[in-house]
Amino acid sequence: MATITVASERRLADVPGLALVPMRWWHIAEVTHWEQRMFPGSAWTPAQLWAELAAEGRWVQVALDAAGAVCGYVDVAVTGHDADLMTIAVVPAWQGQGLGGALLRAALDAARAADAWQMFLEVRADNPAVAMYERFGFQQLQRRRGYYADGMDARVMRLRLPVSESGSST
Repeated sequence: MATITVASERRLADVPGLALVPMRWWHIAEVTHWEQRMFPGSAWTPAQLWAELAAEGRWVQVALDAAGAVCGYVDVAVTGHDADLMTIAVVPAWQGQGLGGALLRAALDAARAADAWQMFLEVRADNPAVAMYERFGFQQLQRRRGYYADGMDARVMRLRLPVSESGSST
């Protein structure tokens, strides 16, 4: 099982005033609120969030403002040399300010540090974040027709992470 090192706090250089910290139980209610608001019909439940916090090989982080409010969150699972971007979200007030990209860069850094060679994700085909994933170099592997309850397709995407001569990702 991959080990993901978790620092107690990391500043997001691209988004001044925010700190990236490990998600803890006391963040679950606020994250659940945002899940329900941003992803009606497919929101993660408190039980699912608890399970992510308890699972091996997870890197679950929240971006907090100076008052401690959740501005975004990200969850990466690493198994062997594969990383999966389980979820990434930016609350509406922070969208369009670079937080999504900063969270994705941090997720990629965590995956590389855990020796992942590639990262996978699944995203609604109509999600504006698809453009961000493509800017980062993710490529579509598959399109799952009618995957979501409302009939929307899912795009399965992958990014190969750089691997050093020693065999570990850089």
